Amino acid sequence: TMNNKEALLYLDTSIVYNSKRGINYMNRGEIKKKLNMSDGACEDFRKALELGEHSAVEYIQKNCKGN
Repeated sequence: TMNNKEALLYLDTSIVYNSKRGINYMNRGEIKKKLNMSDGACEDFRKALELGEHSAVEYIQKNCKGN
């Protein structure tokens, strides 16, 4: 199984090739949150929302200052 750092690298690559898929940003944001990278996680959650991933709203409200 992948650890969080391996998953983060995988998602970084995935975003390079699929930068318009909000779910990639959601998944990367979740991994960054687990790695205590809160600012990066919130950036990814906001980008996911911008790309139409409406489930990001809950994550932003719960995890990001100033929503």
